[in-house]
Amino acid sequence: MGENMRIVVTGGTGYLGQGITRALVAAGHEVKVIARHRGPIPEGARLVEGDLRTMDLTDALIGADAVVHLVGIIREQPSQGITFETVHTNLTFRLLQTMVAASVRRLIHMSALGTREGAPSRYHQSKWLAESVVHQMQGDGIRPTILRPSFVFGHGAPFFQMVAQMVRLPLCPLPESGGSVEVQPVWRDDLARLVVRCLEEEETVGKVYEVGGPERMTYRALYQTVARALRRPEPIFIPVPLDLLQKVAHFGALVPQFPVSEDQVVMLRESNVTEDDRWVAIAGVKPTRLEEVGQDL
Repeated sequence: MGENMRIVVTGGTGYLGQGITRALVAAGHEVKVIARHRGPIPEGARLVEGDLRTMDLTDALIGADAVVHLVGIIREQPSQGITFETVHTNLTFRLLQTMVAASVRRLIHMSALGTREGAPSRYHQSKWLAESVVHQMQGDGIRPTILRPSFVFGHGAPFFQMVAQMVRLPLCPLPESGGSVEVQPVWRDDLARLVVRCLEEEETVGKVYEVGGPERMTYRALYQTVARALRRPEPIFIPVPLDLLQKVAHFGALVPQFPVSEDQVVMLRESNVTEDDRWVAIAGVKPTRLEEVGQDL
């Protein structure tokens, strides 16, 4: 597709959504954002406030050419009915059913690197079930592209803002996940560019792309890179064994603002990297390194 499209973005006021919506508008597409919380959207986009779990989606989708599905959570709030199963799996099924009913076929589905059958974390398990729903609905005419990004940085990324707080401390707690565990951060603007290009390129239909940045780094190296970007001295680390962090997170679940969940600790135990670099040619970018964005983490 080279022409301008009418695109619905779910979760478009969130961290990823803001960057992707801005890129879609800049590319000349007509964008409607569905979001549970009011937030900044670029001029030219239209906001529809609503909870995708309960709202009437049909009116929002009628007339659209494509949906970019970004809604996701990194930790659960069971007391509010916000669980991985509800948000990632059930909501995706509900959205796709409505897409079929509204004759909207094209889908960009945002998953996560590490998603696979038998993944140890419940987060990745729910993402895998959501991907399975997407594949099943291809039989009903859904034309999907699935993206699995690694850690996303730039323009106030929540994870990197947390790391920035840590490296400013006199003594910096560092999850002791071992020197072999690596991550592969990708810039939000590069990911947004990829979403735009996937919508415009027919060859991406039916494909799954893992999206990692241009460099792999351990958590120690990541913290050091963030400190340099902030022009801070080399952090003085206090290694925190993951077994201890797991126990602390278990009791921390009783505290709403506790910074890490048990499931996130599970994810810290394995690398979040990929050999898949097909996305670079599709996006038409030279992937941006973490240190290149300076303090705009």
